[in-house]
Amino acid sequence: MCKRVDVCFNKNLRDKTVEQLEELHRLGLGFLYIGLESGCDHILKQMKKGHTADEAVEQLKKLNKAQIPFHSILIYGLGGTGTAKENALASAKMLNQVHSTNIIMMNLTVFPDTELEKWCKDGSFVQASGRERIEELAYLLEALDLTTPTGFSTSHVTNPVMVTGTLPYDKAKMLEGIYKMLGTGKDSDLHGIVCISNAAIER
Repeated sequence: MCKRVDVCFNKNLRDKTVEQLEELHRLGLGFLYIGLESGCDHILKQMKKGHTADEAVEQLKKLNKAQIPFHSILIYGLGGTGTAKENALASAKMLNQVHSTNIIMMNLTVFPDTELEKWCKDGSFVQASGRERIEELAYLLEALDLTTPTGFSTSHVTNPVMVTGTLPYDKAKMLEGIYKMLGTGKDSDLHGIVCISNAAIER
């Protein structure tokens, strides 16, 4: 029986060979949840993730070779204001090189008593607006070029919008819903259900 496991690149994957991962998969390892958060190196450095996008791709390809399914978790708004397109394009470039079972999107949340909250208070980090964050979702979907069925979901509780479908089949439908939401020009409209497809892969 496969179990859910949350994975840290530094501790869990870098020291494992493909053969070792295959053996772990045979013993029941599966459905990994991997907090990639971003594919933009300077944002990863800022958030002290401890790896680069290229290093992430290298480790994820090992999982693909070992046939261990994983869910890629990204955070939009992570780079702050003015970084929506840069973060989206870099993240898409990373994801386009591997096969994720699901791409799970989470909206940046600033929690109390964290270093990020301190940055927000002293002005060294300016959060992206709600519009910028929804635009980042659109930039990401536009740039994703996946041929293998991959679930895409913003169903996490942090998200102001619900966009759920399977790439590449539902890409146009999901983008159409996001464009329609952005097109009203009203920030009050930047929440709610954009697209839900029963074809999405949810585990």
